[in-house]
Amino acid sequence: MTRYYHATPKSNLYSIMEQGIISRVDGVYCSTSEETAARWICFTRREAEEIVVLPFDRAEGDERMSIGIDHSPMMTNILGVSDEGASFVSSENIPMTDIDWEAVMVYKNPFYSPELTQAMEDLKKKQEEYRARFNEGEEE
Repeated sequence: MTRYYHATPKSNLYSIMEQGIISRVDGVYCSTSEETAARWICFTRREAEEIVVLPFDRAEGDERMSIGIDHSPMMTNILGVSDEGASFVSSENIPMTDIDWEAVMVYKNPFYSPELTQAMEDLKKKQEEYRARFNEGEEE
């Protein structure tokens, strides 16, 4: 068995407890290293004050698991983690029953700042306002 770790903002935890880990793009991204999964999500989701790392197991050679391409050697170098096992993708959602709930870890995000969170919320509002004006045919 291989243990994989999926990290996500803690705000997603209740949804995952009800539905499992749902693919939002082209699969469920994970790592064979808990530290790598945690570092990746902390770095990319700086607006998340806390993150959770959710472990699940898959048999060796499980066809649902493939090597991911999102962790380039440059990114793993920036994150200070090993390339080996850095990125995997599950082609299927991870059912909540597959998660090892006793081993779930919660971490404070060292990159989090209230100012950044507010700036990101302001940016999202401006983007939504722009899209609404654009969809209504207004020009700037």
